[in-house]
Amino acid sequence: MLGGDRDDVDEEELSDALQLLSDPAYRAVLAALDGQDQRIGLAELAGAVLRQPEWPARASKTDLETVAARLHHVHLPKLDATGVVAYDVDGGTVDYRGDSGTLDRLRTRLADANVASVDAR
Repeated sequence: MLGGDRDDVDEEELSDALQLLSDPAYRAVLAALDGQDQRIGLAELAGAVLRQPEWPARASKTDLETVAARLHHVHLPKLDATGVVAYDVDGGTVDYRGDSGTLDRLRTRLADANVASVDAR
């Protein structure tokens, strides 16, 4: 699960965080979920994601069904696997497990890891 103290960071966790933050689509999903304190439906999340400036320009801003399908098949399973969300596939709902500081903690963790790798050289 992403989160926690600096001491419990492992390479797989860092890899997951890097993937999430390097991909504009994941950044859009995380931005749409940031601060979300209630379960959200897939269609509502898709609409929120479409409103994010991070959502890739190649995606249609009006194709809610396509975005919902992409969330369902690609982004939400990955976020669920990393522990950032709990995705109920059958119910079509998402529980955001982070809090409003999750994105900042991930960025800090990546910055700390970068400093540590530079110091090791």
